[in-house]
Amino acid sequence: NGTRGLTVKFDESAGRWAVRLDDTHQVVNCKPENVSLVSVLNRVLDGTPTEKNTRAALQFDVGRRVECINYYKLPQKFEHGTVAMTWVREKSWPDGLYAAYKVILDDGRHLYVRNNKKYIKESTAPPIDSTTYEVGDQVICQVPQSEFSEPGIVIRRNQDWLSRGVAPYLLKMNYGKHLNFWPTSQTMKFDDDKCEGVAVNVTDRLRFKVGERVECSVGVDFDPGTIVQLWYNDESQFEKNEVVPYQISLDDGTMIYAPEDTDNVIRKSDRSPPPCWICFDSESSTDNPIVRECACRGEDSGFVHVQCLIRLAKSKVPHLRSNPDVNPYKQCLTCHRSFAPFRLCHKALTKESYRLFGKEDHMENILAQASIDAMAELLKEEGFYEGAKLLLLDSLQRFRDIKREVKGLDTFMNDILTTILIKIAKIHAETRSLVHMKICLEECIELADEFNRSGFDIKCKGLVPAKYNLARYASYTGNELNALKLLEEVIDMEKKENPASDHHLNALQMCAALHFRLFESREKCIELLAEEYDLQKVIYGSNSYEVRLSKWQLEMLQRGDEPQVVVIENGDVWLGLKFADLQDIRYC
Repeated sequence: NGTRGLTVKFDESAGRWAVRLDDTHQVVNCKPENVSLVSVLNRVLDGTPTEKNTRAALQFDVGRRVECINYYKLPQKFEHGTVAMTWVREKSWPDGLYAAYKVILDDGRHLYVRNNKKYIKESTAPPIDSTTYEVGDQVICQVPQSEFSEPGIVIRRNQDWLSRGVAPYLLKMNYGKHLNFWPTSQTMKFDDDKCEGVAVNVTDRLRFKVGERVECSVGVDFDPGTIVQLWYNDESQFEKNEVVPYQISLDDGTMIYAPEDTDNVIRKSDRSPPPCWICFDSESSTDNPIVRECACRGEDSGFVHVQCLIRLAKSKVPHLRSNPDVNPYKQCLTCHRSFAPFRLCHKALTKESYRLFGKEDHMENILAQASIDAMAELLKEEGFYEGAKLLLLDSLQRFRDIKREVKGLDTFMNDILTTILIKIAKIHAETRSLVHMKICLEECIELADEFNRSGFDIKCKGLVPAKYNLARYASYTGNELNALKLLEEVIDMEKKENPASDHHLNALQMCAALHFRLFESREKCIELLAEEYDLQKVIYGSNSYEVRLSKWQLEMLQRGDEPQVVVIENGDVWLGLKFADLQDIRYC
């Protein structure tokens, strides 16, 4: 009758399929002739911990070479790695749950692996070699992203790499790049030819520290700035496991990186920085650098000591408690713009805000949850997912307790709880705990529906992102019809409440791709993209890149070109995998 659902099992004795319906979650029994196949779920494996019996025998010990399913990539396949720990448990996991193994793959990826042959098996690959080479040795490497062997030099060695979870070697390649490398006897050897022009005394010791003033080569000039990070990595720009010596914040606000620690690229600045606008002193040090990380512009405007900003923010705390809309822990009090995220000022102020407010009563001080959210986001950005998850889970439990103990706050609490659940679900997505991610999103939808039934004029702000990201989960696991249903609900809600939202625009793109994939409906695809195109003209302007790209998409479809809808990997979107927005498709 057109109802959609998932097959659960086939009852041999009755000759019927047990099917769980998408709408009601009811399980019904259906004759095979009354069931038609519309899609097959991807049997994806993930990092959700499931094991409870830590006395169960394990096949592999610490240090053993294995092959594991890399559940961060599609299609999922076995990759070589090394067992780093057995019977692992993180504090944020539900009580009693463990992972049998923690494995470090040969590209540095960390995995939590179940004691199951679907996840892990024995490897015949040679072990990681962390003892043969010394700092200064010239080597030949088979770099994964290159078809050829590349010469380089060892500038750092970590013999305790397995226990610390870091790369055994940092190499400086002859073509100039720096790579973290996990070599075996097959992928790295001594360079017997001793390539000329390579200094043998290279080390990983850098000349400058975080906070030091430098000048960087930018075109024909050297522009002044401040070191903000050492051995910087940006996966969106660099090769796999590539790092560069420095990330620098220039005085004009631009963020750049220095690929070499040499005077022709970066040198010590003899120019004094502009004076701090708070204390009027121009002395900058590694412990208290002068930076400009807001929207203030002008030759000397906006430059400030990080410690002066912290003292200024503390002095505003009495006012902040009564008027949290102007928050010196988030924004510049001169230009009123937020500090650039995850730079020196933002990091220092976020940590200080959490230290002051993070442990306070959530109901008496609205800053408490805001400081926790900011700290969790900072930890997540720095890769400390466990710490971020623990902060948010603690807040979630506090508000659940308040909801249970204080009568009359159920509806208000639901709005707060949905916001926290969305944040936790995002971290589960990053760590590929897909089961826990789905549980968070489904609870979020249930709480949001309860809030919306209460009769308030406003709608729960967690409903749209929960449904949108549950749709991403559904598409990732192959339940494309359910993904389409959820996305259409997002479009209907945002069309009325917030038509200019990212969720609305992205849902239109993804719906168009799914309609074409499932039903080959060019007309519906064009209709959805045309709706997005009209919205983008209002939001971005007719000459914007987004609008020109959307117009190009429509013209391609309208003249009959065939788009290819694919699953791509992208660490900046849900699960790192999604059905490609049509702007990501390359046409042949």
